[in-house]
This record gives sequence, C-alpha cells and structure tokens, in this order.
Amino acid sequence: MLKPDLNQEPDLSKNENQKEKIEMKKDSISAGLFIAIGFLCVAIVIAVLIPVVRDVINDADDNRPAIPAASINVTNTPTILSHFEEEAA
Repeated sequence: MLKPDLNQEPDLSKNENQKEKIEMKKDSISAGLFIAIGFLCVAIVIAVLIPVVRDVINDADDNRPAIPAASINVTNTPTILSHFEEEAA
C-alpha cells in the first residue's frame, strides 16, 4: 500500500475550481433573475401606461364643443309634407 508523502502540499486547485464554478453559477443565476425582474417591471409599467395614454389622447382629441340643439338652424332642411298637409296648405 502506498503511503502519502507528507512533505508534498495537497492539490487545492480542484477545490478552488469547484468553488469558482459554484460562485460563477450563483452569479449567473442572480444576473438572470435581475434581468427577468427588470423585464417584468417594464411589462407592468407598459400595461399600466398604455390605457392611461390612450384615455388622455382620446380626451384631448375630443376638444370640439358640443353644439346645443336649440342653436341648429332647421329652416333650410327639406320637409316631406303628407297628403293632408298639402291640402291644408
């Protein structure tokens, strides 16, 4: 059976590589979550702003005053007289 050489330093490069891989994996997961949450926030803001902007544009577009029915001139409109009205006239 082989005896380990006590004067030789243990090889820590494998453990360090594994630790680096784990840290890189955690960093990539956190970056992915950060991006996903950012997209979600942007989607929520867009979903809220589109109806608000649409309402503002529709309200701004309808800025003509309503004409009251009493001020509309009806004298030039053609009228269809019935048979009885023609005899009376």
